[in-house]
Amino acid sequence: EVAPEGAPVRVVLVERASELGPELGAGPRPYLVEAVRGLGVEERLGSTVERYEDGVVHLAGGETIPAATVVWSAGMAASPLTKLV
Repeated sequence: EVAPEGAPVRVVLVERASELGPELGAGPRPYLVEAVRGLGVEERLGSTVERYEDGVVHLAGGETIPAATVVWSAGMAASPLTKLV
């Protein structure tokens, strides 16, 4: 099933770290945070996904998030130059 164009979409970002993009360094990180929050992305910081089952994401702390689509990323490595910005 495809949602109609312009339908609201809920995006939840689950991040193991206690802040977004700590590996980016102090310079670029605020721009990432501003962009994510400006787009209305919900954040679950300091959380990990335990499993995805029957259309539900289960977080290690017990929270559940209904989800028809899940995108998983194994992490990110910023260029060492970002620490200089």
